[in-house]
Amino acid sequence: QNPNTFDGKIENVKQYSPLLYLANTNGKKTVVSLYQSYENGFKAYSISCSNSISCAIKAKLAPFFGKEIKEHVLVDNWANGWITDSSQVVILFLPQYLEALGLLLIIIIMATIAYHKFHKKTQ
Repeated sequence: QNPNTFDGKIENVKQYSPLLYLANTNGKKTVVSLYQSYENGFKAYSISCSNSISCAIKAKLAPFFGKEIKEHVLVDNWANGWITDSSQVVILFLPQYLEALGLLLIIIIMATIAYHKFHKKTQ
């Protein structure tokens, strides 16, 4: 068998947001494509899940619990693609996660400051 043969196929894709997708394949080597302009910030992760609830949770937490797919390639000279033999692939825009993490951190800090100021006044 030729190692460059891509005999896999994408069975379905679920879009959770404009920047988060879950693609299910038949588990054979294939190129999973995201037809958005090529950007290094897009990352793909291999996950394993059995039902829609666990898939949704694991997809959203893929940077923490999934295995990153390193073979990020240019498809049709403009789009993102990843070479994989994983049966479940999460594609996401990582800078969006960093923005959300920063926002969460700001909220926690502000809540902590407000909590301490309120309790100082009541003592």
